[in-house]
Amino acid sequence: MLICFEFCLLDELKGYPFGGIELYIVFDEWSSRDESRVSVFNYEIIVRLLVEEELVDIAVLALNQMKYIWGVQPSSEIFRLIVYSFVKSDRFEDALFHLKVMEDNETKPHASIYNGLIKLYAKNGLYDEMAKCVKRMEWNGCFPDQSTYNLLIREFSLARLIKRMERTYRIVISKKMDLEASTVMAMLEAYASFGDLEKREKIYRTVMRLKPRVYLNDDLIRKVVVAYVENYMFSKLDNMGIRLYSRIGNMNIVWCLRMLSHACLLS
Repeated sequence: MLICFEFCLLDELKGYPFGGIELYIVFDEWSSRDESRVSVFNYEIIVRLLVEEELVDIAVLALNQMKYIWGVQPSSEIFRLIVYSFVKSDRFEDALFHLKVMEDNETKPHASIYNGLIKLYAKNGLYDEMAKCVKRMEWNGCFPDQSTYNLLIREFSLARLIKRMERTYRIVISKKMDLEASTVMAMLEAYASFGDLEKREKIYRTVMRLKPRVYLNDDLIRKVVVAYVENYMFSKLDNMGIRLYSRIGNMNIVWCLRMLSHACLLS
């Protein structure tokens, strides 16, 4: 099996014929026979495989063995794999602990690690912690990127935290970053629920200009229509129908909205 493992390592471990725990036992014995085999490269391979097998606790054993027994400094990729695995498993405290270890080792975390934590904070309704996480990124020299800001806007939109959503949106505009289609849609849905009509109109026009074309689901169309009717903006219904036809080619929606528009105007 040791010969098999060495062959697999040379072949980047493609098609290894044994499970995650067995693999780690074999790796441990294989690497202990020759210290030249103890390398960041080999440990990245074993940690990645263990994480893929959802054996993150065994991956932590490999990390500790690498660091405390062999005295080899773990790479940022090894930390990223472990932290992200804890995030995916909703193991919040473990993720934060290993992020702190990573920071203490002066290993620069990748933005994707913090983005994963932001998702976990949002999932648990810890929106204040999301802002602290962004500051933590900056403090450690890992500045928020376009993905980070789009993620923040989407999560604030879903939580209907309009002011925070708009504040983050202004940062994106000031940094001349791009808004992702899913982000614009989330903002439109937030405004359609109870936002400012003027701002909602601006976002709606942005959605209509998006390329590639974005599909507006029936529930979102209904919310926009209700907002128009409640605010006596009946002529907007006619224009909306024509715009939607140009985007999705559904003639039924056009006629429904135009008939509703004229019915409202006559009533």
